[in-house]
Amino acid sequence: MTRIEKKNPCDGCPGDDLAGTCASIKELGRCGQELRRKALAEYESLPKIHGWVARNPSKVTDFNGEQYEDGTIGIYPSKPKGRVMDICWERGEDDHPPFILPKEMFPEITWESEPVEVELLIRKITK
Repeated sequence: MTRIEKKNPCDGCPGDDLAGTCASIKELGRCGQELRRKALAEYESLPKIHGWVARNPSKVTDFNGEQYEDGTIGIYPSKPKGRVMDICWERGEDDHPPFILPKEMFPEITWESEPVEVELLIRKITK
């Protein structure tokens, strides 16, 4: 006698071949819900850095009147208070210096932009 086992369509679903795994629209919907639940659980388990991103001006004039290129973008632990003499953003008294990010990140943020609240996820790269 042949035994037929019913399999939950979400068990082992690779997510990229839903048509072959899920037999009906109803099962496909359950599979999608399971994938979303797993993704949310993974997101919630990841360490996060919460902060504010702001960019310094692209050209800065120092106290001696000399100009140099800047345009750095940094993540601050709390919202920067304001701009300091068109040189940089003022941070809170207890804040450590901002963590400098690559200039290419957040191209939409300029010196004229207000700081933007962000959350960066940290995920270990597995090979």
